[in-house]
Amino acid sequence: MKATLRIKKRYIAFRVVGPEKDMLSDSEVRNGIYEPLLRFFGELGLSTLNFRFIRYDHRKKTGLLSCERGGVPMLQAALALVNDICGKKARIMATGTSGTILSLKEKGI
Repeated sequence: MKATLRIKKRYIAFRVVGPEKDMLSDSEVRNGIYEPLLRFFGELGLSTLNFRFIRYDHRKKTGLLSCERGGVPMLQAALALVNDICGKKARIMATGTSGTILSLKEKGI
């Protein structure tokens, strides 16, 4: 495939901020992000973002998302709208954006 036709991805590191006693699992965070995005953008809008949940570390409360390069500002704005995850009060803060996962790790994000 030509490089001009390839979808250019960006990786967004995020942190879940909430009460320390509430441990959220990988699937709870995945659903807690996906459902508000689906409500906010709809199915068509979400498909144009090429959104993908990559991972979540419940000990550090950090995770990684992927989307199309042009959709980064929209995705960051939508993440700021999340107020609770599975009925537990929690906020999602985007901590960094990069073109590769390795460069996010090097930045310590």
